This record gives sequence, C-alpha cells and structure tokens, in this order.
Amino acid sequence: MKLKKITFFLIPFLLLITMFNSSKIKATPDVLSRIYYSLDNSSIKVGQTFNIYVNCENINDLYGASIDFKYDTSLLKILDITQGDVFTNSGKSITTLIKTSIPDASGTVSMALSLQGSIVGFKGTGKLFVIKAQSIKAGTVNLKTTTGSANLVTSGINMCVSLADSTSSGRITSVTYQNFSFDLIGKMNSLIVSNTIPTTMLPGQTYNASVTIKNTGYETWSAASKYKLAPVGYSDPFHKWKLILLPNDNILPGQIKTFTFTMKAPLTPGKYTSDWQMYQEGIVWFGPSLVKQIVVQKPLRSASLVSNTIPTTMLRGRTYSVKIVVRNTGSDIWTTSKKYKLAPVGYSDPFHNYKLVLSPSDKILPSQTKTFTFTMKAPLTKGTFTSDWQMYQEGIAWFGESLVKHIIIK
Repeated sequence: MKLKKITFFLIPFLLLITMFNSSKIKATPDVLSRIYYSLDNSSIKVGQTFNIYVNCENINDLYGASIDFKYDTSLLKILDITQGDVFTNSGKSITTLIKTSIPDASGTVSMALSLQGSIVGFKGTGKLFVIKAQSIKAGTVNLKTTTGSANLVTSGINMCVSLADSTSSGRITSVTYQNFSFDLIGKMNSLIVSNTIPTTMLPGQTYNASVTIKNTGYETWSAASKYKLAPVGYSDPFHKWKLILLPNDNILPGQIKTFTFTMKAPLTPGKYTSDWQMYQEGIVWFGPSLVKQIVVQKPLRSASLVSNTIPTTMLRGRTYSVKIVVRNTGSDIWTTSKKYKLAPVGYSDPFHNYKLVLSPSDKILPSQTKTFTFTMKAPLTKGTFTSDWQMYQEGIAWFGESLVKHIIIK
C-alpha cells in the first residue's frame, strides 16, 4: 500500500498526517535506522501458529507506519495483523487508518497506523506490526522489502513497509531494510546434500555411487519406520532396488545419511535418467527428487578379444602361422591413417617383434572385427615364455583388452 494511495473507503495516510500537523523540522538520525523481521519460534512446523514481527530500530520522528504483505496462500494462512509495542509504548494517541479484514482470502494483508494531532513524532525502537500466521505446508518464506506497494509479488518483493514523520513531506527514507527468510518444516522432509553419480558411463560398466540426504523434517528416520531412498516409480535403468537404512540407523532431524550403492550402465548407448527420492514405505514420497541425466556412450578407443590361434606349446625354432581376432568396441573407426595397430605389449615379444598394421583399405567400424594374421617363431631355448598383445593407437594410447598367452617351448 502506498502512503498516498487513494481508495474509495480509506482515508489517505499521508493526507491525514499532513492535516493533523504543521510543518516540523525533521530530525537527522545519528545511528543506523532499520526495519527487520523476527519470529517467536526458531523452528516452525507445518500446522503451527506463529508470529512474524516487523521490527524497527532507531527511527527518529516516527509519526506513522504502514505495511502491505503479499503472501503465498499455499504456504501461509494469515490469522491476524495487529500493531506492535512501538506505538503503544509511545504514550501518544494512535489512529488505525487501515486494517485488512481477517480472514483474508486475497493473499495480501495491510495495516496503517498514525499518531493524532499536530505533534512531533517519537524515536521508535521495537515491534511495529505483528502478523499472526499458520503454516500450511513445508517450504521457505522469503520476506523481501520495498517502500512502494504497487508491484508486490509472492515470489519476489512481497513486503512493503513505509514510515512517515511529522513534517509536511511525511516520508522517512533514510532507513535500511533487511530481508529475512525462514523454513516451514514438514513432519517428513529432506534435502539432497551431494551425490557421486557420474554423468557419463560406459555400456555395461558397474560404478560405485553415493547419495547424501539431510533430514530436514522433525521425525527421526529409522529402518523400523521404513524410511528409504528409492528410485522414483520403483524403477531405474541403473539400479532397481530401494536403498534401506541400517538396523542401527537413527537419523535425527538435522542429521545426514549417506546411501552407498552400485549402478550398472545399460548395454545400449544413449541418454538415460536416474531419479531418486526419499520414501516412507506405504505412506508417502517426500522431499525434492535427485534427477541425474546420464549419457551412456562407448569410449573413443576400446577393443575386445574375440579369438586367437596361438598354440600353448611350440617346438624350439619352429615357425607358426597364427591369427588374433579383435573387435572394435569403441566409437572411433580404425584406419591406417589413424595409426591403429595390434602390438606386442612393451613393443617386445619373444615370438614376434613387430607391430601388426592395418591394410591400407581397412576401415574397421564400431562393432566390427579385424583379423590379424602373422607368423610367430619359437625361441631356441626350452621353457615357458609369455606372449602378450594389445591394440594401440601409435603415439596416443594403448587400449582395450590384452591377450596374454603362456607358451611352453619343447
């Protein structure tokens, strides 16, 4: 409500003040003048009745004050709005210029007070207004203040507090307004603190993950009470089971619980959603959901061994023709120009000392196989030798599954 707002039934606030007073010299504040808020309860539960105090401090020449509060009717029910002790304790005569009728269904409550007569105001410190409210559901109430009521909105600037002095101008402007917020606590409520669920995964790979949840309600979580962290809809592409509390878990209000579990990526690449929420089994889902978008994709370079014909025994000095079949399980295409090769691990092998290159015409697409055919010559010394092979992009990386063969030389 603007102090100069004209309505059909209400007497304009500033006009009244001007009529009641002759011009006075406005006092200059020598300390911080401020408007701030407080509650009569530091922990407000759903369904509870409580008071919001609109306080002032060090307001010089205070003659009148008004308030407009636009509130979220899904969170709060306003039961009353009354004057605080500032005007009562002034010892001066007071007029209530405006007061919203209660109960209010409009979502805005207003009140305006003024001293009477042509008198100087007083130095005000204390409660200007008291808003009696009841919490309806869990949530956060933010009080953001302005001095003009024209554009109040529930999700932004929702509180207008205007002050008037005893001069003809009638406005007190050198005031600091301090915003305020508070939570309405439901019986069951939670807050997602952190998680280690990866945003990218490899097909078929298993990952360790954790989700840390804070109990922001006022009931203790326990296994006996069937509190759990569960995939929303009881189904998840990475984990299909609810995560239960341990038998000795008693998660008090304000405490946290870390759920640890494994997740297995689907075999099919694509974009998937994994979403989790606290749940009291058979009663209700509650608190915010954790929603993770996860991309399952093949790595750029990956390979798996399909088969090989390397014998496990050889005769000394004998030459053998062998084959190793490798599948491209990555997302890149293997070509000669990209320098993809099958090589002895460490570039050294007792049976073959050379890397096996692709043919100039080779173009091994993802999921396709390549057969490397080459000869191996057995050492001249009897014993057991190891031949190991792995795919390699020259100058970049070894990758994929290694083939390790232990060969007996006779």
